[in-house]
Amino acid sequence: AKDLCYVAGKNDDKYQIIETNLVTNATRVAHEGPDQITGIRVLAKKNVILFSDAAGFVQAADIESGKIQWRTKGHSKYALDISYSKSEKLIASSGADGNVAIFNLQGELQKKIPVSNDWVREVCFSNASNMLVAGTENGELYQIKPKQDYTIEKIRIEPLKGNITEIAL
Repeated sequence: AKDLCYVAGKNDDKYQIIETNLVTNATRVAHEGPDQITGIRVLAKKNVILFSDAAGFVQAADIESGKIQWRTKGHSKYALDISYSKSEKLIASSGADGNVAIFNLQGELQKKIPVSNDWVREVCFSNASNMLVAGTENGELYQIKPKQDYTIEKIRIEPLKGNITEIAL
């Protein structure tokens, strides 16, 4: 997926993921569906687009055909963000239901982790894939350790007092 960009948006009452070739400016619809797309990640080595949606689902679609490979309900409210481990074996999503959901690459729900009573807006795997970090609507940051049965530890950050809008590790 070299020199390709994926953008989610709404077009004529349908939610779409648009693929744009940054060299030729050629575009195509990579996915189209009824629910707002809230997060996108590309697994180029596996030829897959992962995305989360406002109906609480996490999905994987083939990059070339746009065909859905799997669609799994991970959250009772909006699924807000999506991340994958460096090994590309685990996928995590965050949700408005206060949970982080963990899936394998086949889309099977492995674990639902209650993190907060508030929206968990962001989730990100560390580069070593030995931890996840989740950020909430009210500015709380949590470390989740998959190799230690998904234990959760609150991380103190000052002076952030609002919602966490993005996390990078």
